[in-house]
Amino acid sequence: MKFIALIATCAFFATSASIAHAHAGHEDEAPAQVSAERAQRLSDGGVFMPKASQRSLGVRTQLAKIVEAAPALVLEGRVIADPASGGLLQAPFAGRIDAPAEGLPRPGATLKAGRLIAWLTPLGSGPELASLRASRAEIEGRLAQARARVARLNELDGSVPKKDIEDARSELAALPRQLSALAGGADARIALRAPVAGRLAGLALQAGQIVEARQELAQIVPPRGLLVEARSFDAGMRRLGEAQALIGTQRMKLAWIGTTGVMREQAVPVWFRIEGDASELAIGAPARVFARHATLRKGVVLPAAALSGDQNSAAVWLHTGAERFMPRSVKAVPLDAGQVLVTEGLAGGERVVVAGATLISQVR
Repeated sequence: MKFIALIATCAFFATSASIAHAHAGHEDEAPAQVSAERAQRLSDGGVFMPKASQRSLGVRTQLAKIVEAAPALVLEGRVIADPASGGLLQAPFAGRIDAPAEGLPRPGATLKAGRLIAWLTPLGSGPELASLRASRAEIEGRLAQARARVARLNELDGSVPKKDIEDARSELAALPRQLSALAGGADARIALRAPVAGRLAGLALQAGQIVEARQELAQIVPPRGLLVEARSFDAGMRRLGEAQALIGTQRMKLAWIGTTGVMREQAVPVWFRIEGDASELAIGAPARVFARHATLRKGVVLPAAALSGDQNSAAVWLHTGAERFMPRSVKAVPLDAGQVLVTEGLAGGERVVVAGATLISQVR
């Protein structure tokens, strides 16, 4: 029995020495106090994450490379309609909206130029309408008399002066025009038509609705007729180069148009044309513009998703071992709508997490 116990003791010490030697030669493996089955935060601020977890979370890395790039000037703006190609429909006078035979067009519908949108019937008070109808009846009576007079003078042609006949005929020709004008003011309606072809971006109309004079009724935007109006607090704004906009979740390419150089609310308006199909964008939607300028800076280009934290305390995750990640504080500036330029904190050659950084930050 003593012999068996001695053998077991020797085997235990041999196994312990073997485990210690194995950990000394494999520093990237999980230490004894770390579970190899789940991701967890380490005492030094790093994160241990098994390979299986890395694959399931889609963690990806890339080598940091120092390059020269032009940072972006970030401007806040909004989507507006291009006044050179868009159209605005307003009520010329107060009236009632009547639907055409085919019905009012739906918002978002594509219209041809001149398409009938609605009828507008003018409004008037009771006394005004009564006065118009009285005037109309008076002119109708004068018109009947003028016709009879012209017929009588035509029968007496040659025995009456030509001047009397011409005066009677002129009066007969003018009275129908006066009657038509009065009829238009009393109960006639006018057609509200699309001033340009494009998408119906806004329609604040219903059948029977009462609208005021100069009230905005509809806005029509061509498929490529949208701009971004941004604000710059640099009064000496120069021409900008390549630009992009982040509008919601969409990245749109922009073309610089210019600026008036006139400050408005302590900022200079800057306009960009949206390139490509902008039919899904909404007028007034907020837009963040990333415009390149000529100044080059050295740094590491990374996807914006590689950054954790906010702009004042940004950090990236470095892949320091097979299953180890360590945070590194950095300073970065925007490069475009999807990339940043890390100017401080990386020397080049580090392996940086470019996908899944947010998930690593959430490990506790």
